[in-house]
Amino acid sequence: GCCGLDYDGSDCYIMQMRDKYDVNKSADHNFDGGGQTSTWGMNNFHTHYNKDNEFFIFMFGVNDCIKGGLAPSVTANNLVEIYNRTYANGSIPVLCLQTLISPSSIDYSIQKLNINTIINLCEIYSIPYVKMFDAIDSIPWNGRLDDWNKNFFSGDNIHPDVAGHKEMSNFLWFFINGDDYTETYHTNNDTK
Repeated sequence: GCCGLDYDGSDCYIMQMRDKYDVNKSADHNFDGGGQTSTWGMNNFHTHYNKDNEFFIFMFGVNDCIKGGLAPSVTANNLVEIYNRTYANGSIPVLCLQTLISPSSIDYSIQKLNINTIINLCEIYSIPYVKMFDAIDSIPWNGRLDDWNKNFFSGDNIHPDVAGHKEMSNFLWFFINGDDYTETYHTNNDTK
């Protein structure tokens, strides 16, 4: 495939960037099985972090809103803690901000509050982040938090489909490769 995105048969898409970009790089998406909160991620960091990996890519937030009932400040603090642990252990942390989901699943105001709270805390501590929502929102690659785009989601309106994962892997590659078009992270960067 274009990005080598394969479905492994267990409700988990494997984003493999090696086919398109680099034979030595791949990323497992939802290798924890999915459905976890950022608190779970923080508490289980030791079982998922591998010091031999150059990058540790993580994204939480949707489940914090939907089923975790976590306050946006808790999600933000958990993500900063995962970032700090990754950095302290010698890998490059890549904090990806959650994608938007259908407003019929959870109100936009809650989703946007969660995302903006994380952005604000990252800005305070000068932590770089990837606006993953911008890979597949209603106006992709404009550096802004727009609206949910049904064209990149599966029938449940929550999980990205194959096209969505391909866009996310392309977006992520620019950040990891250093060709991030500036708008993929940091709120104070203007779009081109």
